[in-house]
Amino acid sequence: MTRSILATTLGLLLILAAPACTLRAGTGGAGIESGPGSGNRARPAAQTFSVDGTVSWQPIEGGFFGIVAEDGRRLLPQNLPAEFAQDGLQVRLEAETLDVATIQMWGQPVRIHRIARR
Repeated sequence: MTRSILATTLGLLLILAAPACTLRAGTGGAGIESGPGSGNRARPAAQTFSVDGTVSWQPIEGGFFGIVAEDGRRLLPQNLPAEFAQDGLQVRLEAETLDVATIQMWGQPVRIHRIARR
């Protein structure tokens, strides 16, 4: 009788644990595909905006240029043209927000559409 209870318990445990082993990484335990094109997760819509700011060298994670907007927002351009990579440069830009992770962990990642000196 004891063997029967033990076998039943182990069988139930395996049945309950199996779905947890098949969850995809990065889905928060939802068990659904969440990569690009999966159609199962709504991505936030990119927001296009214009802003004035100052290019700022950030000496962290190997160093990078960010933009500090006049309203205090920190923007992390993914495509800053080389001629604008100057600490302290005043700029006006049109950009869109990006839903990506970065190693810098500083500011909102953005893609620049237009940028000019002020």
